[in-house]
Order: sequence, then C-alpha cells, then structure tokens
Amino acid sequence: MPLMGNISHPTLEELAMQKKPNSSGGFSLILSLTIMAFMTMLLLSLSAFTMIESRTAMNQQLAVRARLNGIASMRLALAH
Repeated sequence: MPLMGNISHPTLEELAMQKKPNSSGGFSLILSLTIMAFMTMLLLSLSAFTMIESRTAMNQQLAVRARLNGIASMRLALAH
C-alpha cells in the first residue's frame, strides 16, 4: 500500500485563527445605497428650492419695476 504523503490536519488554534467570511458586506452595501439615495433626494430638494426662490425673486423684481414705471409714467403725464 503506497503512502499518500504526510497529510496534516489543521489544529483547533489554526482553525480559530483563520479569517472568517465577512458577513457585513451586505450591510455595507445597503447602508451605502441608502446614504446615496438620501444625498440624491437632498440634492433634488435643494435644487428645487433654489429654482423656486429665484423665480420668486424675479417676480418681485418685475413687480417693483412695473410699479416704478407706473410712477414715472404718472409723473410724465402730470408734467412734474
């Protein structure tokens, strides 16, 4: 019967020292996707808020310009 060679089995200490599979990989993926989704929603809401504020400022500027044009036209009509 031929010898297969010296086959050694790992001891309990060697098995304990071996790296265990990383079970937090799925959690990290879910966490990073959640953070990315939150940041995307934050960016979208911030851009919508900026657009609305700029439109509001433009409307106020046009209202002041119209009021001043009316006052200037009234002064011209009354010859002041």
